[in-house]
Amino acid sequence: MSEGNEVASAIPEGGLDGTGSVLVAGASKDVLRGVPMGLLDRAASDGDGVVVVTTGVDPRTLVDRVERRVSGVAREDVAVVDARPQGEAVRANPRPLHWRVRSPMDLTGTSRAVHECLSTLFDRGVSTRHVLFDSLSRLVLGGDVETVARFTHQLLVLGDAPDALGIYPVYTNTTDDPVLAQLAHLFGGRVDVRRRGDVRELRCRGIAGTPHEWTVVASTTPDRIGDVRVR
Repeated sequence: MSEGNEVASAIPEGGLDGTGSVLVAGASKDVLRGVPMGLLDRAASDGDGVVVVTTGVDPRTLVDRVERRVSGVAREDVAVVDARPQGEAVRANPRPLHWRVRSPMDLTGTSRAVHECLSTLFDRGVSTRHVLFDSLSRLVLGGDVETVARFTHQLLVLGDAPDALGIYPVYTNTTDDPVLAQLAHLFGGRVDVRRRGDVRELRCRGIAGTPHEWTVVASTTPDRIGDVRVR
């Protein structure tokens, strides 16, 4: 576990074992900041790999965050699916762990790329491979919820393996309650995050050993690269 992981105060050691997937819900990116990465750090063990899918965050920023904040995962075992809006779908470069698709709504291309990255990590001897999606909210805004739900279910099936965890944030300020409920039933667990004054609180569902009420967690230091704050 990395130093300063605020999630550790709300989720006990081994609490995520067998959960399979977690929906992380909060009003905004700022409210959720650090929590998805903290969950990944809580779940990952030495020698694990990660597939990160981005619809908006710079891929290198995500890889840097995994390297800095997730213990046991080496940089060379982090695969990237870059689904930011960007013209025609091509490989971003010759590296087999870096794929690019033409837009967040290219769901078929994203699913294929995630499958390819998971398979490549497995072929390299990485048996436990987690999936971290930067946010489902962009997909919900760009398409109908039934399509997004089917796509999310497909990714959860692709990433389903012993000890692996899929982490999927969603912003409640752009996602209404019926849509959130339709997505939530796909996941093994759920972490709600809210801010009250200067502190944040977490409430967990479907995660072993966690209280059902809101739990205060320490504030997270914003992610930084050098002296530049990144979002």
